[in-house]
Amino acid sequence: MIKLLLVFLAATFTAFPALAGNLFDDNSAIGTVLHSQIETPHGEIMLPNGDWTLAGLQTGGADAPSSLGKTVLARIGQDNSLDGLIFVTVSLGDGTDYRPTAKQWCARNSDALFITEMEPSSASETGCLVIEELVSRLDNLTQPHLKQASSYLENRKAIHPDTLYFATFQIASEQKFLSVSYGFDFRLPPTEMLPGYTPASNTAYDGPYSDLTRQNNLDLVKGWAQAKETEIRNGFLN
Repeated sequence: MIKLLLVFLAATFTAFPALAGNLFDDNSAIGTVLHSQIETPHGEIMLPNGDWTLAGLQTGGADAPSSLGKTVLARIGQDNSLDGLIFVTVSLGDGTDYRPTAKQWCARNSDALFITEMEPSSASETGCLVIEELVSRLDNLTQPHLKQASSYLENRKAIHPDTLYFATFQIASEQKFLSVSYGFDFRLPPTEMLPGYTPASNTAYDGPYSDLTRQNNLDLVKGWAQAKETEIRNGFLN
């Protein structure tokens, strides 16, 4: 359930241009449309293809050593369908070693649809990739950025699928921490679920509610996540 995400993840209709600076320093406006990546004090976070709208933001106060920035991004289709969600929790200050907590989170998700340890580039790194099917609604959640996102999506009259496939990367290195969860509606055709991504093998689409579509799109999310692992890690840590 989505509560597993919330361990770390624990309105206007105007579209604004993509941000050029640090998302958590710029007092960014809800409704801003983002592309390609977002900037944080400790590194970049890759965004999949598409228009990702800033729906919720909590800056946390970057002067605190253990401060965490939190944000919710949404990909909303022309028919107001919620085609994707991204949850980000990222360290903003220095002074806290998040590696033990990241290891504990990875160990708790051993029953996920897919889990693998990320290959570290140095002995100081730890992390994992977890894929789960989780609910997409944010109702009744208390964290400010989640309440803000819920209100924004309600005002946009976004149509929520019951669940999404989420690929979550937990990355910790010395005083840096990133938890980023990429959520995709697996009922969509592959080219709409992951626009611009070419899988290693052909994927079949047999309708929005078929078992074949569900399994094939799970394999697609898994392949995408594994293909993007190095880019996501290096963009944040380097």
